[in-house]
Amino acid sequence: MLALLSRLRRLFARHWGALLILLAIAGASAAILLIPAVHVRAASVWDRALSWTGLGAGDQADEQTYWCPMH
Repeated sequence: MLALLSRLRRLFARHWGALLILLAIAGASAAILLIPAVHVRAASVWDRALSWTGLGAGDQADEQTYWCPMH
């Protein structure tokens, strides 16, 4: 076990730049893959908020509704 840890430490010491770039690419890829899921969730929350206030999705096409971003 100690030999494996020593080997990993040496690998990281030699290639830390490449490993950080790989980690950044993996993080960006995960974020890009999550965007559609977050968008669907935000749209459903917005639809529920509109239905709770008595406004429907069709009501927005007739007139603009302004919301305070603080509330």
